[in-house]
Amino acid sequence: MNETEFRSRYDQEVPIFLAWGQFVQNQIVNTLKETVDTSIFLKIPPQEPRIKSIDSILAKAFHRNKNYSSPYDDITDKVGIRFVVLLTIDTAKIGEIIESFNGNLWRASKDKDYEEQRKESPEHFTYESLHYVVFNLKETEYLGVTIPPGVPCEIQIRTLLQHAYAEMSHDTIYKPQVKADPLVKRFMARSMALVESADHFFLDAMQEIDKQSQTHRQWTDICAHYYTWQQGVEFDTHANTFLIDQLIPILKDTSVQDVATYLQQNKVQFNTIILRKIEISWIYRQPAVLLVYYLIAHRNTVLQRNWPLTDDILHSLLSDMGVAPLPIK
Repeated sequence: MNETEFRSRYDQEVPIFLAWGQFVQNQIVNTLKETVDTSIFLKIPPQEPRIKSIDSILAKAFHRNKNYSSPYDDITDKVGIRFVVLLTIDTAKIGEIIESFNGNLWRASKDKDYEEQRKESPEHFTYESLHYVVFNLKETEYLGVTIPPGVPCEIQIRTLLQHAYAEMSHDTIYKPQVKADPLVKRFMARSMALVESADHFFLDAMQEIDKQSQTHRQWTDICAHYYTWQQGVEFDTHANTFLIDQLIPILKDTSVQDVATYLQQNKVQFNTIILRKIEISWIYRQPAVLLVYYLIAHRNTVLQRNWPLTDDILHSLLSDMGVAPLPIK
């Protein structure tokens, strides 16, 4: 196939590549939405699939000494999509989704061109992002386009730091006169080391945050379980979180099971109070109010001495339990 034939076929098949890229992207995003909030998880919103320009693909096919046996079929990045997440553990999540459809919707493999670039330029690819190529397994109709089997789509999965590094270093990868410069290599190596170290520190921080959040989640879950939810009444998650945060030190060494037993035994009483006062004060619209009732019954003095909100709210809750405020010192 000469350049003219290559160009003609490529121009005709661009709509197919675009449709396949959109199909793959939507499949991954929709699967992600089943378990995460993609507006938070994906740090850069997915863009329209990128179609390789005709000049770029011709240069790759005929002018870069790639020695393709069949350039048109061997080039797998005719269309590409990219996902940018926060941490390397997040890139793995998308990789798992891609692998989960392997043999079903598509045939997935690591990007061979990318793996070759890693070998040729290890200073650029030591701290690698994930690169896949997925090939359509069977004829598919999508957005009014018939996608034949074997159409490839390149998928890049990067962290924010990897993305910043890749954007900065991209030109040097394809410029031998630049990448051979020792000073450039030294700067790139330092940058890569910083990226890798920063990601490790972020992972350590996230693991510690998750560990400390386990206690908070326990109390949040138990309150949500025993609280009487009213149709049309919404609680303020920020207020509820703040209240639990303030109560956790007072709840130190308190058994979750003891609290659960107490709330179960007094569920009817507390539900009656909440229903009566839910429109009077925002505190009654927070599931964490149940923890306050438990503390009034079991650690009243400590609670009153460390009450984080205004006295009028405390006095209302004490009154619900038939308990008097402590004398002012």
